[in-house]
Amino acid sequence: FCYFWRVKRAIIVGLNYPGTEYELSGCVKDAQALEARMKAAKVHTEIYTESITPGELFDILADAAASQKKGDIFYFTFSGHGTQWFSNKSKEQDLQEEGVCLWDRPNGIMVIRDDDLRKALQRIPGTVIVIFDSCFSGGMDRVIYAPITNPRKFVPFNEKWKIYEPAIDRSTPSPFSHRSYYLLACDESQVSYDTTGGGLFTVALCRAYDKGAN
Repeated sequence: FCYFWRVKRAIIVGLNYPGTEYELSGCVKDAQALEARMKAAKVHTEIYTESITPGELFDILADAAASQKKGDIFYFTFSGHGTQWFSNKSKEQDLQEEGVCLWDRPNGIMVIRDDDLRKALQRIPGTVIVIFDSCFSGGMDRVIYAPITNPRKFVPFNEKWKIYEPAIDRSTPSPFSHRSYYLLACDESQVSYDTTGGGLFTVALCRAYDKGAN
């Protein structure tokens, strides 16, 4: 499945937003759980659990786009909050834009549009595997009942938050050979949940992986 000459690199992000009203408890554990399994599989890992800004992330993805080869494998994982907001410029039928919430202590939450993140990932040649345990794709206003220990990985959009504008030409497709696979905790009509032991999706994913690893 994975030939020995392939370079395998993973960028792993898990953010708990400590000290804020949006604080979660299991996202760092999600990142650590995925990192441990990827290291065991001989994947070079970079983990971000304290903070990461949109500029830092897009620089990392641009570096991967420039350095990765056709036969390489790139993993990107995110565990944290998703958000959604109305935009009359949205191309989506419901006029809602979705994004993920990155975190930097001095600046707080900064939002990346999911479309911009997808474009950056599409520029990486080879195989790209994306794992998201968040309310990534929208539908976050749906009423779902869950135990109080399982807060939703969704925060209402705050007009004061900065929406990052990456230097990406959205009209130009990637010139590289690219295969991508997305493993998402939810679709546009669902939300995901956090627990003290990790996100429900990541916990289930790791359990299934461990059973099938041999």
